[in-house]
Amino acid sequence: MSIDLSSIPDALAADPGLAASVSGSDLAQGLAAATTLSNLLAQTLDGLGANADGLISVTDIQAVSATIQADPGLFAQFQLAHGDDASWAETGFHLLQGDGGSLTFKGRNFVDTVADGMFHFGFATVGGKFLNEDGALSRTVEKVAAWVNYFVNGVVAFQGTAQDDRLESGAYSAVFTGAEHELWLMGAGNDRVSAGIGNDTIHGGMGSDALLGDGGNDSIMGEAGADLLQGGAGADSLYGGADADRVLGGEGADLLSGGDGADFLRGGTGADSLYGGAGADRLLGEEGADLFEGGAGADRFVLTETVQACDVIVLRSGDSGATAMTADLVQGFVSGIDKIDLTDLGPISFETGGFSASGASAHYDGLALRIDTTGDGTCDMMIRFQGLATLSASDLLLV
Repeated sequence: MSIDLSSIPDALAADPGLAASVSGSDLAQGLAAATTLSNLLAQTLDGLGANADGLISVTDIQAVSATIQADPGLFAQFQLAHGDDASWAETGFHLLQGDGGSLTFKGRNFVDTVADGMFHFGFATVGGKFLNEDGALSRTVEKVAAWVNYFVNGVVAFQGTAQDDRLESGAYSAVFTGAEHELWLMGAGNDRVSAGIGNDTIHGGMGSDALLGDGGNDSIMGEAGADLLQGGAGADSLYGGADADRVLGGEGADLLSGGDGADFLRGGTGADSLYGGAGADRLLGEEGADLFEGGAGADRFVLTETVQACDVIVLRSGDSGATAMTADLVQGFVSGIDKIDLTDLGPISFETGGFSASGASAHYDGLALRIDTTGDGTCDMMIRFQGLATLSASDLLLV
């Protein structure tokens, strides 16, 4: 088998609660049943060619259920190992389930919820949930796929539905190495994800989503829809995608990218990099020495911090217009500390009183930094400033 799920019974064997509360004979029989179930699940996944793309998907788990259901021999093997607790006579895996397991997986009891949920793979599904041995609805297929993916690929991979999903992470026992670094693949709908601790990756998909990284160095992609992205603690990378997004860095040295649409970016504490992208964006740096790049559109840069640091605004060709209506606006710029980076525009001289007659130049008139990039004596682009009396050549980064 190319897929190995022996780590599931290994984790069960390492559960201190089971060791303390289950007799030696029952523990051995329960672990043997768990091994049989794990091998059967791995064998069926392999036979289906699952995990070719490195992900155990909802479709893969549904196909496993259908395969077991369609083969009387496989179903009998599954049913015997899964066991039951009818009339208080426990058999199969039920010798362990509900008997004192203490390990935690995503904030849930590993034995009673997660392992038991995965070991429903051979029962039928109704409305996206597995039936149990009594015919009652049990765990969702999405959760089972996420849990199985960890034991196959080393990452808990949550897959959203077309509905408005509300998902959050939880604590993991130390035996589940790296499980806190989760993958969230959301679908259509207006979803909310709270990823918890760990270095998580979140894809919002379609819809207006609220995606919260919480602790760790997270990568969050809003994708389609007007999304809220919040990094939290750690050095996060946040990408708004299409539409008007709110991108909030939080603590740490974050990278924020608005993408398309009129976005709001707030760096928070730390030395952040803020890229507005297309659209009329608002970029707020807050604490730390931040780097700003507005991109296309009439953007607003707000440089506010209680402890002054050197913020840098990068201006590239086409980033700002030549009129008050189309130009970028900068608030909170401190001459002598903050910088405007014009190096991407090529050689430009800084003049006082007007443009140079002998090449590309820039001058400040008390309201705007006007830039002639072609040397023909006319303004090609400008940046407006609010509350800035003077601007000198030392405030600019020039070629």
